[in-house]
Amino acid sequence: MKRTFENTETKTVVTNIFNEADEKMVEHLLRKMIGVGEDVELDDNLKETPHRVLKLWTEMTEGYREDPAKHLEKSFPINSPNLADDENSFDSNTTPTKFQKGIVVVSTDAWSNCCHHLAPMHCRVDVAYIPGEKVVGLSKIVRTVKAYGKRLNLQEAWGENIANAMMNKLNALGCMVRISGIHSCVSMRGAQEQTSKTTTMAIRGCFAEDVKARMEAISMMDKNELN
Repeated sequence: MKRTFENTETKTVVTNIFNEADEKMVEHLLRKMIGVGEDVELDDNLKETPHRVLKLWTEMTEGYREDPAKHLEKSFPINSPNLADDENSFDSNTTPTKFQKGIVVVSTDAWSNCCHHLAPMHCRVDVAYIPGEKVVGLSKIVRTVKAYGKRLNLQEAWGENIANAMMNKLNALGCMVRISGIHSCVSMRGAQEQTSKTTTMAIRGCFAEDVKARMEAISMMDKNELN
């Protein structure tokens, strides 16, 4: 399997992960799958579907071809004024403290696919952390969440990976990740339960040790509104 990709500032752009023979084989199998009861070659809507599916799955599995935690590598001193325009001239010893190690909560909407049926799951992901000596840009947390989502996941493992990355890269005092999701493998097949929702939590550091801090973080997560 050929994996040709390039890193950009915002994402990993995949150009091709299959050699030509593998690509033709996968497209052939997809054509046979959707060709049951349909003449794929005569339907203009279906002719290019195998190729489009291949591209879709290449994009949805980008999380295997990058380290999602890399988005957390650029961090800033906790008392940095507006994250400091010039990091080299910034002196944390002479700058008044701007942030007193309170709880930071970032909520985002994200997709992944379950590792059992390859079926989509649509989730709200809340990430709370208490910084140690450094903070990270809020968008970097969102990028980390979505990058780990571009793998075949157990919902539990998705949250564990995010929490571990936050603790390891930022030396956070505590981290908590709550994921609430609707799994199409439950709603579309099997139980066919349309209203079922699954919530999991990964808890680290002081959130695991301090019930009051944990409940405060959960309260902040509940108050974060997503349109």
